[in-house]
Amino acid sequence: MSEVLSGCCRLHRTPLSSCAPAVPQSPDNRPLAIDAHSHVFNGTDLQVQQFIKLDSSLPYDEELKKIFGEIVEGLSWNLAPTGCQEYKVLGELASCGRTGARAALMSRHREQAYAHACREINSTPIFQQYKTGTAASRRLTGHMATDKRTQYLDSIGALLEAPTLADFRTKRALLAQNRALDVNLQDVHSVLRFLLQGFQYRYISVQDYLDDYNPAGFTGRSVDLMIANLVDFDWPLAGGAATRTPFRDQISVMERLSVFTRGRVHAFVPFDPMRQVAIAAGISPRNGKYSHLTFEDIQAAVMSHGFLGVKVYPVMGFQPTGNAALSPKTWAQPWLPEWMSKPIVIGGVARSFGEWLDAKLEALYSWAAQNGVPITSHVSLSNGPTLEFNAFALNNAWLQVLKQHPDLRLNLGHAGDPTGNLSSSSAAPSLPPAAKTVIYDYICAPGSAQRYTYGDVSYPAGALTNPAAYAPLLEALFLTRPQDGRAVPQDRLMYGTDWLMLLMEKNVDGCLSIAENALSAVDAALPPQTPSFSDRFFAFNAIRWLGLRPGESSWNRLETFYRTNGIDTNADPPAWMTKVRHLTQGITL
Repeated sequence: MSEVLSGCCRLHRTPLSSCAPAVPQSPDNRPLAIDAHSHVFNGTDLQVQQFIKLDSSLPYDEELKKIFGEIVEGLSWNLAPTGCQEYKVLGELASCGRTGARAALMSRHREQAYAHACREINSTPIFQQYKTGTAASRRLTGHMATDKRTQYLDSIGALLEAPTLADFRTKRALLAQNRALDVNLQDVHSVLRFLLQGFQYRYISVQDYLDDYNPAGFTGRSVDLMIANLVDFDWPLAGGAATRTPFRDQISVMERLSVFTRGRVHAFVPFDPMRQVAIAAGISPRNGKYSHLTFEDIQAAVMSHGFLGVKVYPVMGFQPTGNAALSPKTWAQPWLPEWMSKPIVIGGVARSFGEWLDAKLEALYSWAAQNGVPITSHVSLSNGPTLEFNAFALNNAWLQVLKQHPDLRLNLGHAGDPTGNLSSSSAAPSLPPAAKTVIYDYICAPGSAQRYTYGDVSYPAGALTNPAAYAPLLEALFLTRPQDGRAVPQDRLMYGTDWLMLLMEKNVDGCLSIAENALSAVDAALPPQTPSFSDRFFAFNAIRWLGLRPGESSWNRLETFYRTNGIDTNADPPAWMTKVRHLTQGITL
């Protein structure tokens, strides 16, 4: 590995053993599914407190949202495993020991993380104030309080008393039978599951994901490739301060996780133009703690270390291009450092912050287009700290970027949230205005048939709430006929989950089966296509966007990566490679 991405926590890097992975591989006879948009980070990789505090789109009632914020504010995440710790653990797990011993170690890690999470949550100020003899008596007798806030706290407190994860699930089922409660217990479970997952090892999160969507005995599509997006919020949310697991360690552990899973997980490395401007200008964070992630680091992660592409997050405070035209006051926000709203000198040249943002983004687009490197952007009116920043997600500046770089492999992540109007009472499913704009004006713009512009339908909360309305919504989309050189939605939309962020929603475990059922209904209702609508949505569109056909750039990079790490792509290739070879034979994508 190059000096720029040198050993995790200054440890000597050692290759993983080539023995069978702990994460099981899928059967060859199950159809391929690619999850184009997921996450497996934990609380040491992300500014969870500030992210939750500034996110106005959380799907809970105001009282639970307030409690959630207070819990997160009190968490230190000191008991969550860092990337350095996991790097060493993955090396231990990959040794060719007995399968039973390895499974026992994984189970112990899962339970330890659960115990650590319960201990930290119970130690937060909100729970220190709540944990009184009266509260314990209420939980013991089942006589819950009458006000909503205390009912929420009683419900969470009761669940946190469970000594093991199995006991937690049992308590959750019993609590759900209490009809006297005036709170949404599904939301309580969603909040807790998200928090608990934040204390897990990342490899355990991969296994939990597979347990959700590909459990033992499941006969549907197999998720053979998860695209795990890393995010860089150091400058947008924390004044440049590093997370407990700095980015070079995050890259090292995700590289190792790709080998450990034999290619079932590959990551996207984050690109934050704010960071790149700060590096070029020699600007350090206020508290002096800094996580290095240069553009050279990002390039090396993709070209040599198993990363498939790059993730950008405009809602954190930048447009895809055209930032030079914005007022400097745009970045005069209380959570952003003052230097962002002033002229910045780089290489003896003074320019506005917006101008430098455009320059750094242009360097990314040029390199990615030249090297066939896919990019995912967050494109949904959510997760930004202000409504103005949220609007950057739907900016038509993407059309200007694509005009300048027609070969760019771009995924407009979330696709403007097509399921956003699918409430439980939806009579006639319809696309929200944002999704119409993203799908028809950006992804399927005139001339797009010759481009690589796609959208993943991840975080499909509406489909989880109202599964019956999902198929009619997709049918209406897929009836679109090509015109003006436009691509059509059935050739551009892709399956995605946004797991583990999706854990904050209801019915998460059904995400894959709900999508499969909806696409099967579409296949039955519309004239037959080759490939089928299902195969396009779950596999073909992602293969084309990612450049994963044999001989394409991403395929070649990963083939080299596998061979470097002892994975024989001819005799025993990753499952997704075998299925892509089979699927794409004789078919022009």
